Amino acid sequence: MPPQSPQNPYQPQQGPQQPVQPQPQVGPQPMPQPQQPGPVTPQAPQPGQPAVQPNEYAFIMEPAKPPRQKLNLIPAGSSLPIRIAVVGGGIIILIILFTVIKGLVTTPPFDTTAMIGLAQDQQEMIHITSQALQQSKQQQAALSQNTMNFAVTAQASLSSDQNQTLTYLKNNGKKVKSGTLNQKVSATTDSQLSTAASNSTFESTYVQLMETELKNYQTALKTTFVDTKGAKGRQLLNQEYTSSQLLLNQLQNSPGAPAGT
Repeated sequence: MPPQSPQNPYQPQQGPQQPVQPQPQVGPQPMPQPQQPGPVTPQAPQPGQPAVQPNEYAFIMEPAKPPRQKLNLIPAGSSLPIRIAVVGGGIIILIILFTVIKGLVTTPPFDTTAMIGLAQDQQEMIHITSQALQQSKQQQAALSQNTMNFAVTAQASLSSDQNQTLTYLKNNGKKVKSGTLNQKVSATTDSQLSTAASNSTFESTYVQLMETELKNYQTALKTTFVDTKGAKGRQLLNQEYTSSQLLLNQLQNSPGAPAGT
């Protein structure tokens, strides 16, 4: 009896072989037809997930937009003096525009024509008094001491009032030129004074002229006061009326004053 070879414990034992079943024949499968793409319905983001923007990655495909050009009134590379000149010119233009618009919109709190008329009345009386003082200084006509004192006081008082009137007008945007200021200076009055100097009636003529001018001036002050709404303007007019009344009182006490004044 031949010796049996030892069995390998790691080799699986073969059992009885099973009969091999024949495999069914598989024919060629048809190729799947490509599906037509339908409308894509965006899916709502799930809670807790960030929403995906439709054009989140559009910047990759689209070209970058050129940066918007900024308006620069000062040319690039300009020197410091040019920049200062441009800025200064712009500020001046703005100030001029503001002043023009303000002048068109703002209504002065007084009658401009009447206020300028007061300055013209003051100029006429200053002119007459200057003529009287000049004639007396040149000894072409004699003035009494009282009339001389009045003339000196009138020139100083009326000049001060006129300066305040012109300043008030200027502060309210109304500058009066010298030609406008002298419109009431009368050549006829100058002729009267020259004629009076030659026939020894100079003092009485001067006193009568100034009395008439002061009374007309006071009437204009009252009318302008009524038409003035501003407190500063009314205060100025009241002050000038008081000054005119003092001058009138002083004039009426002079020797050349007409009787009964």
